[in-house]
Amino acid sequence: MTLRPAFAAWLQQHTDLKPGDRILDVGCGVGQVVAKLGESGAEAYGVDVSGPNIERARQFSDRCRLYDGKRLPFPDRHFASAGALNVLEHVDEPEAFLAELVRVID
Repeated sequence: MTLRPAFAAWLQQHTDLKPGDRILDVGCGVGQVVAKLGESGAEAYGVDVSGPNIERARQFSDRCRLYDGKRLPFPDRHFASAGALNVLEHVDEPEAFLAELVRVID
């Protein structure tokens, strides 16, 4: 099992997500976590700064979209949970990035 699907399994086991909860994977890559969470009944979304990654991720889910790496394209308090595996070390302004994650979580 690769790291990303293992991350999805961990989220399913160690959070109180319920079927239908909206969850966001920031830095979704090619969409493995979004697909796994969707299989479990979550309303899973993904964003990534890479156009080619998003093209591949859309094979798993049409809820994956490109974003600018600054402002998440969702309203405040839109998600029950959000994750960002292997992302923080790649952002220029980590505090602003974390504030964006907090903004979109209910």
